[in-house]
Amino acid sequence: MAGRVKGDAFAAAVPKVINTMANMTSLSGSLLRPPVIDAMSVVSAKFVDMHALYDAAGDRIAALCRAPAGYTAHVVCGAAAGLAHATAASLTKDDHAKIRLLPDTSSFERRVVLLDAAGDPRWDAAIKIMGATLRRVGVDDREALRRECARQDVACFIWFDGYNTSPAAPSVAELCEIAHSARGKHDPVPVIVDAASRLPPVSNLWSLTRAGADCVIFSGGKAIRGPQTSGFLLGRRDMIMNARANGSPNEAAACRPMKTSKETVVGIVAALEAFVQSEVASASTGGYAVHDAAPVIASLVDGLSNPPLPQSITLEVLSEGPWPDVQPRSHPHLAIRFGFTESELAPTARDMLAAHRQKRAANEDLYGDANDHGRPLAILPNSPVNLIAHLLAVGSPAIAVNTTADGIVLNPYTMTRDDAITTARRLREVLAETLQPASKL
Repeated sequence: MAGRVKGDAFAAAVPKVINTMANMTSLSGSLLRPPVIDAMSVVSAKFVDMHALYDAAGDRIAALCRAPAGYTAHVVCGAAAGLAHATAASLTKDDHAKIRLLPDTSSFERRVVLLDAAGDPRWDAAIKIMGATLRRVGVDDREALRRECARQDVACFIWFDGYNTSPAAPSVAELCEIAHSARGKHDPVPVIVDAASRLPPVSNLWSLTRAGADCVIFSGGKAIRGPQTSGFLLGRRDMIMNARANGSPNEAAACRPMKTSKETVVGIVAALEAFVQSEVASASTGGYAVHDAAPVIASLVDGLSNPPLPQSITLEVLSEGPWPDVQPRSHPHLAIRFGFTESELAPTARDMLAAHRQKRAANEDLYGDANDHGRPLAILPNSPVNLIAHLLAVGSPAIAVNTTADGIVLNPYTMTRDDAITTARRLREVLAETLQPASKL
């Protein structure tokens, strides 16, 4: 047919984005390892029993994650879907009448989900769509926390690991002890830990369940480098089976729309196999097998130092990423700080700032200094920093960067050395375009 474009030609024509931010859904997650692509291709050529595939995949994932006895796993279409499945399991248990009622929980005795008041509100919708009532509680006061967990209307506690950085925040083990004992040992409140982007280190695959978590949620499309539409629940077998009963391929189930394909299921298993093998081997030497940050950082620093930048622009290699929600962060990042004033900007740059200064980006309240992770290339140029980030985002190739109040931060984890060379060159070009001649490079 005239005008038809072959699939591979279409794929090749999709513009590349240089991702200096992190493994993010809006930037397509991660890059699949070759064994993952191979496994997905093999299973795509045959029909399978999805129930049997979920069973086998769950047990293999649990083994890879060194789960305690009595634990298994379930593959879902991402960590947000994991929140919905785990919430549904907590609300219905194994009551099939309740499973058919969701998301109508009006007749449920227990429909309250407790959340850390210092946690992340972006994922509330994934919990609320199951009919849960959300209740945010402080966790620093242990006795107050125990009283909240003792309520008879509480279905579970969901903890977003890594978000509460207060020294007074409880550990996962302490939180589990409180939740499991508040109503007596025969009526524990389940603790669900969202660890979507808490890899690496690989030890998080087993440390959280060993700390007592009833269910832990991981993303498959980030550091594990599985399909973007993948994630898994790792938890007590009864809870996992209840989560599975609330999802596909079961038809009268609230999580039915959150369907995973056979390719996704085998893809995440293959990715997890490779991730665990490489990370465990690398951990013994103190490295990160998924990506070695050092050569990328070196290429960035070299490209931005020769010739030297203006004195108002400084580089600093950070020991780790500055934000708990931009993962992975447990490796060096490069901070580039802009010390120039608006008076040093070129007239066209000042005009652009003036046109956008009073505008506010959508979801600004969720991200603070960082840009909107849901649309990281749609940066409003309403400050000198955001202007630089905007020009990088709309250039060719498009470059996505993390922003701070005084500069940008580059994450080498999702970059190659070629990406680093290109990013340094483009940043020099943008700075030359933005600054007045006396301040130019």
